[in-house]
Amino acid sequence: MKTRYLLIIIPAVYAYGLLTVNEKIFPYAYLQALKHAAVGIPDIRVDDTSDMTPAANASDHADGLVFVTYGQSNSVNTGQFGYDVRNPVYMVYNGEAYDYADPALGGTGKDGSVWGRVGDMLVERGAASSVFFVNTGWGGASIHDLGEGHMFDFFQDQLQQAQARFGRIDGILIHQGERNHVNMEGSETYKEGLKVLNARIREMTEAPIYLAQVSYCGARKVDDTLLTRQDESIREVTGVLRGPNSDLILEDALRLPDRCHFSAAGLDVLAEMWTQSILDPSED
Repeated sequence: MKTRYLLIIIPAVYAYGLLTVNEKIFPYAYLQALKHAAVGIPDIRVDDTSDMTPAANASDHADGLVFVTYGQSNSVNTGQFGYDVRNPVYMVYNGEAYDYADPALGGTGKDGSVWGRVGDMLVERGAASSVFFVNTGWGGASIHDLGEGHMFDFFQDQLQQAQARFGRIDGILIHQGERNHVNMEGSETYKEGLKVLNARIREMTEAPIYLAQVSYCGARKVDDTLLTRQDESIREVTGVLRGPNSDLILEDALRLPDRCHFSAAGLDVLAEMWTQSILDPSED
């Protein structure tokens, strides 16, 4: 009798497992989060607004630039902590705007991010009276992770809420690559993953994508093949513009001891690179 039940139950469980992976249904998101935790990927998002008050003057800046940030750990809160914005720079979460402060709402990690600096630079150089950042990145994500499952679902939800509030998105800033290093998930399928992500984004917005070139992370040195794949994506995929090449920021003083994330001085350099990419957009 028990054997008969096992012959029924085991194939049923196996079939449902395949369906979970292929169709991204329950409990796919939970299994993916467990996988990330098992390999040490920070997956804790900053989402507590209970002690925050929406920015009273955010509505005074309807002409502000609106950017959605996406990618892995260097797109979120993993840099050196301690930067305070000087200008009308905001973080947007669930469609509500708050004064920008690290660790920024919407991102994973508990430290500093590059975006407050970028916002200050854009305002001070006359690009806009204010800047709004919708942070949606995930620590440790591959380019394929970003285009599917609960990661993309969160990105999509936050983008659409921001789009409903502001009526537009001015750019999507993607800093990702370390996970697709040749010694991790590999660089050969990067372009395919980026094309899938781009196609899904185009179903929601025609906002330009500013794509960083990045592969370096500590013991995993610069992956020239991955940098080439990213460069080809920028040149070949319509609507993808050139972001910074953060693999150029390698000096010890510009990185934290893990040699993967950025010190305050390194975030200053990275912010300058992001700002120049936005002020002088290029497909080449």
